[in-house]
Amino acid sequence: MVGVELIIHSEEKGFLLRYRDDAFYKGWHFVGGLLRFRESWSERIQKTAKNEIGTPVVHDAHPFQIVENIEEDMDPRTHSINLLFHCTLTDTENCKSLSDGELGWFKEMPRNILKMHTKYFALWQADRIKQN
Repeated sequence: MVGVELIIHSEEKGFLLRYRDDAFYKGWHFVGGLLRFRESWSERIQKTAKNEIGTPVVHDAHPFQIVENIEEDMDPRTHSINLLFHCTLTDTENCKSLSDGELGWFKEMPRNILKMHTKYFALWQADRIKQN
């Protein structure tokens, strides 16, 4: 499976993460979604942003990193190729409420982040260093 990961970052607030507790995962994670048939990554990024955070995002034209995730002890969804994109919010006014605990800003990686997402923090930092 191929997915897009929205690495939404604000210099003031940190990273925007979403909490998930369902049959597949439990913990904080970067917002993301799986590409559908005949769908561009830009279309999937915007659909995912609208569905999961309630507002569009601005994103780079190309992923800054491509990551293969293989989790031996989980379901088949955990063998995926993920395209990581730098993203920023375009409309914080219409972003889904942060007060319900479903979304949150983090300056550091939370303890209960999904295992496969821990590496995304390090990859983002390495890319920032490379750009500077």
